[in-house]
Amino acid sequence: ITTSADAEFTFLASQAGSTFECQLDGGGFGDCVSPHLLTGLEAGAHVLEVRAVDPAENVDPSPAAYTWHIDGPPVVEITNDPGEEIESTSVTFEFVSSDEGSTFECWLDGAVVPCTSPYTWSGLSLGEHIFAVRATDPAGHLGAYEDHEFTVIPGTPPQTSLTAGPPSGTVSRGATFEFASSEEGSTFECSLDDAAFAPCESPVAYTGLSFGDHTFEVRAIDAAGHADPTPADHGWTVLGAGELDTTISFGPPAETIEEEAAIAFSANAGDAILECSLDGGAFEACTSPAEYSGLLAGEHVVRVRALDGQGNAESTPAEHRWTVVGPPVTRFISAPQALTGDTNARFEFAANQAGSTYTCSLNGAEMAPCTSPVEFTDIGGGTHTFEVEATNSFGLVEEDPVLHEWTVDASLETTPPQTEITLAPPARTGSPDATFEFTGSDNVTGALELDFECSLNGAAYESCSSPRQLQDLAPGDYTMRVRAVDEAGNVDGSPATHAWTVEDVTAPETSIDSGPEDPTQETSGTF
Repeated sequence: ITTSADAEFTFLASQAGSTFECQLDGGGFGDCVSPHLLTGLEAGAHVLEVRAVDPAENVDPSPAAYTWHIDGPPVVEITNDPGEEIESTSVTFEFVSSDEGSTFECWLDGAVVPCTSPYTWSGLSLGEHIFAVRATDPAGHLGAYEDHEFTVIPGTPPQTSLTAGPPSGTVSRGATFEFASSEEGSTFECSLDDAAFAPCESPVAYTGLSFGDHTFEVRAIDAAGHADPTPADHGWTVLGAGELDTTISFGPPAETIEEEAAIAFSANAGDAILECSLDGGAFEACTSPAEYSGLLAGEHVVRVRALDGQGNAESTPAEHRWTVVGPPVTRFISAPQALTGDTNARFEFAANQAGSTYTCSLNGAEMAPCTSPVEFTDIGGGTHTFEVEATNSFGLVEEDPVLHEWTVDASLETTPPQTEITLAPPARTGSPDATFEFTGSDNVTGALELDFECSLNGAAYESCSSPRQLQDLAPGDYTMRVRAVDEAGNVDGSPATHAWTVEDVTAPETSIDSGPEDPTQETSGTF
């Protein structure tokens, strides 16, 4: 430890012909010689490092180092002051010394007093003031003053603040307010619903308030009688069941795979009791957010309603709807008959969830991506299976692939179907209308889907279906022929035939040949 701002160092190396590099306080090494003189150093700790460089330019990896401290007078810093203008007659200053363990003395408008940080100066008069502080370090060095000038200006009216009150919407017909002033020792005046201001104390309570809007104002009055020109105010509404309105601010997206849900909500009455209902269940008391778990796949709805102070519920609860998406389910739109002679196969399919993708397999092969329709050709005779499995847009895979099994019998490709008329008019009838019902078979199992063609009185065959109805037939003879056509295009070579006759059943006419010549003169007659 020294009080000198200068320092001289001498040094030597273990190898003759070495040169030297010096570094002060980590500032970087530079060339130097012994003796090495430093001047004008600042107070505080210093470190000098010296390293030798031999003729082969090898550098000492562990420089010699020397540490010393220049002891100077302590420096004071004011770390907190009241500013240049204040309205208070009391101020507080905080300050620190550059030397730990220093003591302080404060200069207050010319008076010197021992002090410590923080220091409060009270009883100030209006006008300009000077505060200064200096430190003495443990070695007895006395530092210079650090000062702060400020002015105390005339005081302003107090500021009033509300610290508690009812929510902007409430079901309570009572209200309690708490408030404070920026000036200690202030008194207060209150006004409810624009009534005249009257003395009050915090807290102040009101009861029996009517439904509707209300306003509360409070102002502080300081010890000098200055009243706050801008009273603190609060407006609120006492709500009945008819004015309650609940809003849902957050809920699950319209579609989700999550089995848990959180619903956030609020009512326009901050103190209203809230009730929730899940999927049409009973309403139960709840708080936001309401959380649900273990939800099954399908549509869900949560309804939330508010109750007034008498337990009456709002008439239109808020609601949030969403769907928990489960694995998709695929159905076949079209597929081969269970028994067919066609060696080609075409499948159309769709899942119950839009945006699904598919994988397919024929006869147990590995599932591979596919799209509808899927077609196969020349698959050969025998029993075959086709599977399709859907994956929805959330990545959920169908629980079990949908399966179609069918048998290809090549003999069915050339075997014509047979046709049978099961309902027809009698051989002779007076009715101008006729109804036919008919069916067909594939001569093997009857499982193939058939089309039918009809011909009346030798006209060209045209597509028809059972039942076939004819109307307004003229009297005469008729013959109906019906033939089946299978999926392979084979036509029944011996159509089912029915002949009948529509008879003329015109009603006879009746006339009077003779009678009394003058009905007004005769009392009897022969007809």
